[in-house]
Amino acid sequence: MAEPDIPGASIRQRAQTAEADVKELRVKIDVSYHLKLHALKLLRNKKMSDAIEEALDYYFEHVVQAGPDLDAAARDADDEAKRLF
Repeated sequence: MAEPDIPGASIRQRAQTAEADVKELRVKIDVSYHLKLHALKLLRNKKMSDAIEEALDYYFEHVVQAGPDLDAAARDADDEAKRLF
């Protein structure tokens, strides 16, 4: 059983807890994002769910963790993504 989410817990503790609690989400995305995810799936020889997980991990690691310089980080992430596709 997963530990409760403690506000002062480290990111690593939260990540370990989150791994045990997998949630399924249904979202609507733009067709261009779907095509990019499909390309990532094909290029990396992965399942779509794994491609989505990789894309989200990258997003949260490089864009969300950027903090106050979020706009610059978002531009950098977009540039990086454009290089992939």
